[in-house]
Amino acid sequence: MPDGHVLDLVALAPWCWQEGAVLLGFLAATCALLRSALLLEAVLSRVAHAVVCALTLLPAVVLTGVLVFAASQHPARGWLNLGVAVAVYGAWYAGGLAPRLVRPDAELDLRWMVVGACVTFPVGVVAAFVFA
Repeated sequence: MPDGHVLDLVALAPWCWQEGAVLLGFLAATCALLRSALLLEAVLSRVAHAVVCALTLLPAVVLTGVLVFAASQHPARGWLNLGVAVAVYGAWYAGGLAPRLVRPDAELDLRWMVVGACVTFPVGVVAAFVFA
């Protein structure tokens, strides 16, 4: 990274888009793992339920913001960033599957991932068109 700014990672700059994708994938997988841990340990807690709900859609919201910000900073990469978003969704899915290795009854809620994708990808496509 020439400047060493975190915003370059978030903007998926051409010289460090791989590191930015890893950062986003780590965020998504960590949210999925924390969500699974809270679902298994704090089943009846209202606070834990609120945190689980926030962790469920947090990767989608962050990724949507990243796609818009990245398209505004590097307009020529708007369409390539959608491929990065697909890879991040793969990490999110893998993070959700990891608890099933230990506990087969662990929940992986694909419905919310689909809801997140229905928000992330249309906004990413619009951002790619608008900023291109």
